[in-house]
Amino acid sequence: MAVDFSKVSVNAARYAAEMANFYNARLWVYHCYKLPITYTEIGYPFVSAAELQNVAEFEMQELVKELSGIPGQTIAIEGKVELAGLMDGLTAFCIEMKADMLVMGITGKGTLQRLLVGSNTLHAIQHLHYPVLIIPGGASFSNIDKIGLAVDFENPMSDKTIGIVNSITTTFNAALYVINVDWNDRHYSEASKQQQALLHQRLTGKTVHFRSLQSEHVSTAINEFTKTETIKLLITLPKKHNLVEKLFSLAHTPELLHHTQVPVLCIPE
Repeated sequence: MAVDFSKVSVNAARYAAEMANFYNARLWVYHCYKLPITYTEIGYPFVSAAELQNVAEFEMQELVKELSGIPGQTIAIEGKVELAGLMDGLTAFCIEMKADMLVMGITGKGTLQRLLVGSNTLHAIQHLHYPVLIIPGGASFSNIDKIGLAVDFENPMSDKTIGIVNSITTTFNAALYVINVDWNDRHYSEASKQQQALLHQRLTGKTVHFRSLQSEHVSTAINEFTKTETIKLLITLPKKHNLVEKLFSLAHTPELLHHTQVPVLCIPE
């Protein structure tokens, strides 16, 4: 769980803690910082690395204490603070911890648009070889009984990805909704038909439903569907399309996105 101690990232940490407790998994909360680039006349930063470390460690201790105090919490929650660049630090820490998943909020300190996925989060999705769970501001963990899987049928899903999806639906005993958005069958082909048939055979869940949505705007259609069907978790494959950026971009359906509370799990392909 990567945090910057903003309100959104703290809420995402609470979500991660409750989900980890459901899984009976170990949770690490990670924060890294850089030295400020503002210098005095003699060339030294106003704030030393030791001072920044002390402040960050205090905030981390308070956050871990808060997360550990969530009613019903039984898992071990630990924190780490270090001087590092975000991507380098996250990559090394995920490798060290043999992480199964990284959790991040959708905004952070200094973002220019309140609903735009922070550049740090997008960069993590695009470059880290781990599933990244994006938690919208205000989302709270609850029984995940309906899961959406956004697919395009043009690109085959790997065996590994199918296995991850099946594992998630089994763990939560959730219904799976496979969502495909097209317009006037622009992307319909024999290959896409075969891919759909394959997923019919291989995807599992409490129940599996296939939904074909007709719309020129993928993000709009998916967000409306998740809201109408009360989807609790949306799974995407971001390396194959820019759906994640569209889902959280101010340029697409601002009113709908302003109210979205659906966490998005990005699985690298």
